[in-house]
Amino acid sequence: MSSSSDNDLSKSFESTPIDKAICIPPKTTSNTAVTKISSPSS
Repeated sequence: MSSSSDNDLSKSFESTPIDKAICIPPKTTSNTAVTKISSPSS
């Protein structure tokens, strides 16, 4: 049971940072593009 819990935690922890790291760059790039387009438009 200890091994199963350890594996679950490891998988959850590994998936969290990877998902966040992948979600952060595209979001930042999209925000910059939107801001740049919105700035001159305004």
